[in-house]
Amino acid sequence: MAPKHNGYLPSLPMFPPFAPTSSHATELCRIHSKIFLNEVKELKMWALKMYDASAKLPSGLLHGNVNQYGDFDECLSIDEVLDKSKYKLEDHKIMGKYCLSNIDIHTEDQNSNIIRHLQSHHMLKSNITDPGHRLPRFSSINWAFCIPSSCSATDLQKSVQDVLNNHSSSFEMSLSVTVNPQMCYTKHSWKSNIDIPTVICFTLLAALLLLTLYATAVDIRRYNQNMANENSWKLVNCPSDLLELKRNFKELFSLSSSSDDIQCIHGIRFLNALALLLSHKSIALFFNPFVNRTSMTVGLSYKWTVIARTAIIYTDSFVMISGLLTAYAFIKDLDKTKKLNVLQKYKTRLMRLTPNFIAVILLCTYILVPLGSGPQWNLVVKHHSDLCKSYMWRNFLYIHNYFGFKDMCLTHTHQLGMEMQLFLFSPLIVYLLWRWSDVGLSCIIINSDYSDSVSQLFATATNSYILPTHRVTSYLFGIGMGVFLRRMEKNITLSKFQVFLGWSLTLAMGLWAMMGPTQITSMDYVYKHHEAANYMAFSPVFWCIFVSWAIFATVTGYGGFFGDFLSWRGFVVSTRIAYSLYLIQFPIFFYNVGRKRTAEFYDLGVLFNIMELAFVVLASVVLTVLVDLPFQNLRKIRSSKAFGNL
Repeated sequence: MAPKHNGYLPSLPMFPPFAPTSSHATELCRIHSKIFLNEVKELKMWALKMYDASAKLPSGLLHGNVNQYGDFDECLSIDEVLDKSKYKLEDHKIMGKYCLSNIDIHTEDQNSNIIRHLQSHHMLKSNITDPGHRLPRFSSINWAFCIPSSCSATDLQKSVQDVLNNHSSSFEMSLSVTVNPQMCYTKHSWKSNIDIPTVICFTLLAALLLLTLYATAVDIRRYNQNMANENSWKLVNCPSDLLELKRNFKELFSLSSSSDDIQCIHGIRFLNALALLLSHKSIALFFNPFVNRTSMTVGLSYKWTVIARTAIIYTDSFVMISGLLTAYAFIKDLDKTKKLNVLQKYKTRLMRLTPNFIAVILLCTYILVPLGSGPQWNLVVKHHSDLCKSYMWRNFLYIHNYFGFKDMCLTHTHQLGMEMQLFLFSPLIVYLLWRWSDVGLSCIIINSDYSDSVSQLFATATNSYILPTHRVTSYLFGIGMGVFLRRMEKNITLSKFQVFLGWSLTLAMGLWAMMGPTQITSMDYVYKHHEAANYMAFSPVFWCIFVSWAIFATVTGYGGFFGDFLSWRGFVVSTRIAYSLYLIQFPIFFYNVGRKRTAEFYDLGVLFNIMELAFVVLASVVLTVLVDLPFQNLRKIRSSKAFGNL
C-alpha cells in the first residue's frame, strides 16, 4: 500500500521541483519560489502545473534527445491569486514565466564518446556565445524552466548555475548555463510586440485586401459595360487594372511567353529554386528538437548529402542567369537604338525588386511577430524583427550584404544587394562587349581572375558568399553567355561526337561542382583551408560552364530529353513566382520553427513536409498576385504611350 500523506506530496525523488531560491536571486523571486515549493507539496493545481511545465530528464539523451521544451502553454496559463490569510505579501498574484536556457558542456576531452553522442557528433560546433538566430547553437542544450514571473532571467541563470556546480563537481566535466532575457515569456509578452508601426502595417494589409476585393468587383462591372479598353476608364479605375484578381491570376498562370524568350532558362530556374528550397529547409530543421538527433546527423553524413552542402552553386545559377538576361536585353537595345538608357534600366530594376522586398521586410518586422509564440519564437522570429527595425535602411539601399550576417535584416536576402551592385556595372561591361568585343572580353577575364584567386578566397572565405567581388565570376559568365546567344549563328550544326563530348565534359564539371567535396560529409572531417579554397575557386567556373552548355545545347536543338524537359512550357509559371518564393520561404520556415513546442522523430519525410512546402508555394502566389504583378502592371501602364497621352 502507498503511504498516507494527508493531502501532501512527501517527496519527488526522481524529479525534484526546482525554483530560483539561490541567495543570488532577488528577494521577491525567492519568496515566490519558496511558496511554489511549499504548495507543490500540498498538491495545489497551479504549483503542480508549474512543476509539470518544466523540462525533466528524459530517456534517449545519448540518442540526441537533449533539447527539452517542457510545456510552453501550460506554463503561461498559470495565473494564481494566493491565499491572503496564509501569505503576508503586497502582491498575492503569481504568474508563470517560461524560460528556455542554453547549457554548454565542457570537458578536457570534447571528443569523448559521451560528449559526441550528447552533441550529436558535433555536426555544427557552437557555444552559448554564438548569435544563434540564423544557424542554431547546435552543441548547446536547450532546457526549459517554468518559474514565477517575479523571477528574472538572471535569477534563474544564477540559481541553475549553482545547482549545476554542485552536481557536476563529482564528474570530469563542467556545465555553464545562459538564460537570455529575450528567451523568457509570460502570458502578456505579446503586448510588447504591438506598437504604432505594427498597427499601421496591419491597417495597410487590411486596406490592400479590401482594395483587391473592390478592384475585382469593379472589373466585373467594367467588362459588363464594355469599357475595358477606354483610357479614361483605365486612369480613373487604375486600382482595378492593378489589383483585379482574375486578371492577375490569368497573367500568372498563362503559358505564353515572348518570342525572344530563352525557354530552357525557366526549367533551370525551377530546378535550382527547388534545390535551394530543400537546402534552406534543412537549415531550419537544425533548430528543431528531435528525439533521435544523433541518428539525424549520422544520416546526414552519407556522401550523397553533399548535394545540399554545396548549395552555393545553386545560387551561382541565379547569379549567372541574372547576368545572362541582363546582357541579352541590353544587346538587343544596343543593336536597335545604338545606345542604352542606363537611368531607365536602373529604375526598371528597382521597380522590379523593391515592392516585394519592402512587403516581406514589413511582414517579418511588424506583422509576423504578434501572430505566434513558442519556445524559440523570440530567437528565430522576434530577433529578426528587432534587427530589421534597426537596420532595414541598409536593405532599402541594397547595401545590407556589406555588413555581415550577424546584424543583417533578413539575412537570406543578401543576394539581392549583391546582384543589384553587379547590375550597376553591367551596362559598362555589356557596352564594351558590344562596341569593342576584345576589350570587353579582357575585362571579364581580369575580373574573373580576381574573383577566383585562391589567396583572395583563402583570406575572405567567410565573406565569399555575400560580396559581389567574390561572386562576380558567375555574373560575368552570364553576361558573356548572353552576348554569345545574341551573336551566334541561328543554324549551328554539331556532329554527334561534338555533342557527346560537350555533354560528357560539362556534365563531369557539373558533377564535380555539385559532389566534389564529399569528404566534408564525414563526421570525422577536419577542415582544410587549401581544399576549401580550391573548391570555392573552381566550382563556380565548372558549374557555370555546365549550365552554359545546357542552355546552348538546348537552344541549338542538341539538348536531348534533358533539354526538352528544361523547355517545358509550364516552367514559365514557376519563373513568375520564383522571386516571391525566394523571399517568403525563410520567414515561413522560421515561423514554424518558432512555434515548435515538442520534439519529434526525425526521418527523411520531415524534410519533405508537403503541407509546409505547399504553403510556401501558396504564399508565393499570393505575394505575386497582390504585390508583384500590380506593381509590374503599374510600370507597364506608366511606360505605355496611351497612358502618357492622357
